[in-house]
Amino acid sequence: MKSTRRGLLLGGLGAAAVAAVPSMWPALGAPVTAGSPVDPSFFGLHDATGLSWSRLAPGSVRLWDVGVTWADIEVSPGQYDFMRLHQLLSQFGIDAPGAPQVTYVLGHTPLFYGTQPGPSHADPPPLDRLDTFVRRLVTEMETSHPGKVGCYQVWNEPSDPQFFKGTPAQLVAMTQTVYLAVKAVAPNATVIAPSFPTRLTYQQNWFRDYLTSTVSGVHPWNWFDRVGFSMYPPVGSGPEAMLGLLATMKGIMRTAGVPVGKQVAHASEINYDVGKSGGPALLPDAAQVAFTMRTYLVGAIAGFERMHWYRYDWGYVDGKPLGNTYWTDPVDHSVVTPAGLAFNQVKSWMNGTFMGGQATPTSLCRVSIGSNISILWNPAGSSTVPASVYGQRVLRSDGSGAYYQAWQSIPVDYRPIWVMKAFTK
Repeated sequence: MKSTRRGLLLGGLGAAAVAAVPSMWPALGAPVTAGSPVDPSFFGLHDATGLSWSRLAPGSVRLWDVGVTWADIEVSPGQYDFMRLHQLLSQFGIDAPGAPQVTYVLGHTPLFYGTQPGPSHADPPPLDRLDTFVRRLVTEMETSHPGKVGCYQVWNEPSDPQFFKGTPAQLVAMTQTVYLAVKAVAPNATVIAPSFPTRLTYQQNWFRDYLTSTVSGVHPWNWFDRVGFSMYPPVGSGPEAMLGLLATMKGIMRTAGVPVGKQVAHASEINYDVGKSGGPALLPDAAQVAFTMRTYLVGAIAGFERMHWYRYDWGYVDGKPLGNTYWTDPVDHSVVTPAGLAFNQVKSWMNGTFMGGQATPTSLCRVSIGSNISILWNPAGSSTVPASVYGQRVLRSDGSGAYYQAWQSIPVDYRPIWVMKAFTK
């Protein structure tokens, strides 16, 4: 996605072409799974200002639309300017304890490497030039910040011609090139497949075509460690809709034969009502808070390894918002909205061992943390649950709390509530 627009959603092999298929895959961090703590890196976002680090302490950041693409860095053939990238990483406290995990996204072919008439940043690049840049980039990162930039994503939203004008087969060759170049310099780094949009049929078909294309008979999953999806639900839908989109993409992966270990997904981007005709309207604060919290709750149920909110620092375009939920004031990104503060709140509520959950757009949804805590909401309206079953101490997303007797019922609506068992008043 690019913040200055939103009509989007929704050659040869080159120098590094011929190499042995990896005989084993590196050990990587696990996605959110029942019985394991929710890793801080699950809570991710996009931010070009760096201000989110001091205000929201994200566990991960994805560097896209922040001025550090390939075309931004390679200013002329073989000449690199890493100043902006180093500055941004410094703003995120990259070398400090607890710094966010970083995903760098390859993308934007420099115009001087364009491969089609009227060169475009969306042209598939020459593979030898891609190989050279990736090796130079990863070397720079490993020299300056060893092990801190842990993920490299092959490309951004390739089914959108605004970002990529090549074929699925060309993208597979690029995936192989990126994988070999990254691993040659940083063997423990994670290579993420391009971030594929999910909500439209042609986008899903593009993903299928990518998976079924090969380089010298080798499928692309041999050259990535994780998949990435832009999880923008259909206009008018809420966070729970991502479960159906993810199920569709996983079905495509199963049919194509992608190994289960390669199906672990990062939500590369997510927001709501993106692409709405005439532009979306911002939701009331309470609904924005609910959408923010439910995004990460549903993402945990889905088993995503990381959720990258798009974005901390969104402004207006032509006086209109681009999604329905904003985390900062559109003209002053130092001012965090209630929805932005809800990011911290849901992190604190989910601090513990994830024990599973279930969500649908039409009924009661639940996430369990440890043996005593339930987080409940109902996207379809109002309902009640018995305090004797779920617990008696309740915290609400607006910061208020209540204590219920065991014989009472607890009201639940679209706004998540935190409920604790075994609490003595």
